[in-house]
Amino acid sequence: MQDAAEATGNGTVLDVTAKAGAAVQVSGTFVGTVTFEVTQDGTNYVSILGENVADGTLSTTTTSTGVFVFPTSGLRGLRARVSAYTSGSITARGGAVDAAPGFPAVTSIIPGTGANNLGKAEDAVHASGDVGVLMLGVRKDTAAALAGADGDYAPPEVDASGNLHVKAAANSGVDIGDVDVTSIIPGVGATNLGKAEDAAHTSGDVGVMMLGVTKATPVALGADGDYAPPELDIAGRLHVVQSKLQPTVAVSTGAAAINTTTVVAAVFRLKAVTVHFSAAPTTSENLIVKLDATAGVAYDTTLYKVDPSVGAVTDIVYMPEGDGLLCASGDEIVVTFTNTDTVTYGLRIVTEAV
Repeated sequence: MQDAAEATGNGTVLDVTAKAGAAVQVSGTFVGTVTFEVTQDGTNYVSILGENVADGTLSTTTTSTGVFVFPTSGLRGLRARVSAYTSGSITARGGAVDAAPGFPAVTSIIPGTGANNLGKAEDAVHASGDVGVLMLGVRKDTAAALAGADGDYAPPEVDASGNLHVKAAANSGVDIGDVDVTSIIPGVGATNLGKAEDAAHTSGDVGVMMLGVTKATPVALGADGDYAPPELDIAGRLHVVQSKLQPTVAVSTGAAAINTTTVVAAVFRLKAVTVHFSAAPTTSENLIVKLDATAGVAYDTTLYKVDPSVGAVTDIVYMPEGDGLLCASGDEIVVTFTNTDTVTYGLRIVTEAV
């Protein structure tokens, strides 16, 4: 078929007329390709798969030495054409037999488990584009036994719409039928969705994620009193409205000595202290505004001091600079004035919780 060929060429045709099979041995040291081809009319050739007896692989060509077997029933000729040649020498010897050479009966296939294999390993991770085998079912409008006995292989059964027939698992013996669930009490334990108001947090508690609606500009999503989701900007930040802080005004009046204390049970700012006298005091004595600090006497501070007899003052206004004097929860603002002249006064202490 080929005798130490050193160039491309068809070689000599092996006559396989009335032969069931043939074998070809390729030998030599070479860099090239041998293509196996057959003909039935003696003129036109087509490629034929041959089995490499060394490893069972099937191919129409070889670039290495080996023995290859072919089924040839009904064919007239088999050739080993040198279809590509680079170097060396190529020899091909063949023979035909009345009985077909042994193609082993395939009794099992290991499909592999790669992305392009039909098989997939149990518990392997899915990947987009994985190859597999389509699962087929049998249409049975009414489910019926298809297997011969318990334990036999059987296909899944579907109804006329393609819905899979399923059998509900046995319950505890109490069948409540078709029930509309209109409410659920979720429970308040660590693994329940519900949590009791004012219950202490515990790491790992289960709950429901709060979802909001993205609104670049907040808008009304319902009427006053309706349930509505929180609104977020496009960066996921919650839209909020800063409430206007309402000041607290402590007032007192009289004609005796002033000794008024204001206590705020929260962090607060002192915004203003105002005093109006019905007439200007004539006795020289100071009106004092003092911080009585909750941290102790070491932190007590005189904030303001004025003698209203100087200049015949009837209206006193003390306003700390900036946004007010920031005070701790429990701090006291104390206003004192001896009021020897028993002038009628009106005192206001204005604070604002922070």
